Amino acid sequence: MFPKRLKYLRKLRGYSQEGLGNKINATKSTISNYENDYSTPSNDVLKDIADVLHTTTDYLLGRTEKINESENEEFDSLSEINRLIKEFGIDQSGFFDVEKWKNMGPEEIKELENYFEYITEKAQKKNLDQDSFKKS
Repeated sequence: MFPKRLKYLRKLRGYSQEGLGNKINATKSTISNYENDYSTPSNDVLKDIADVLHTTTDYLLGRTEKINESENEEFDSLSEINRLIKEFGIDQSGFFDVEKWKNMGPEEIKELENYFEYITEKAQKKNLDQDSFKKS
């Protein structure tokens, strides 16, 4: 949990690994090691990271979903999706270009189908949950 959240917030706040390292008196490779789960920071360094990234140690450690105590900063799913599209090099028009996927075998196609089904059901459930919450 920590490596993923560290990388997410570092990018969200606009820091390179080197830039974050400079803020907490660490090297780029130290930050890389944290993000790749090769090492973990001491409690003091964890607090410094949380301060620089305007978050809590609880968020970094996966103990809460709130990025910060004031919760002024809400999770923005569209921004996250766009970030993932950019991070994985998926341009929206080319993502569904079947020609790029022509070498996929039956097993891969089934996996893709299962994935699409999963994310569609997950999104529908979230929308239903929000709709029922608004009505109550």
